[in-house]
Amino acid sequence: MTKIERAPLFWGMSRFDLTMSVLTLAGVIIAALTGAIFWHQLESMETDERAWINITAKGLNFTPDKATGNIALSVPVTIKNTGKTPAKIVRTEIVINKVFGKPGDRRDVP
Repeated sequence: MTKIERAPLFWGMSRFDLTMSVLTLAGVIIAALTGAIFWHQLESMETDERAWINITAKGLNFTPDKATGNIALSVPVTIKNTGKTPAKIVRTEIVINKVFGKPGDRRDVP
């Protein structure tokens, strides 16, 4: 009996090699898409599980100092820790800028 030789189909590959290459490529594409979906879900879960803080300020209190002529400004602030995970480290920074001008003037504050 003589052996029948088949000509390679594409790029010097047999039908089996071509089938395995296509299936491997499909597996790599599916793995990449699955990884992208998992990454997006992880980001969503971290956002959902993070600590949320609500800050509310109620009114301004001005107290004049007659001795120096200065005015003390106080603002009662309430910080409420909300969310599924409590905030463990909370840092605050208060910045006060003195703005010169007439009341009602609109300009950018540095």
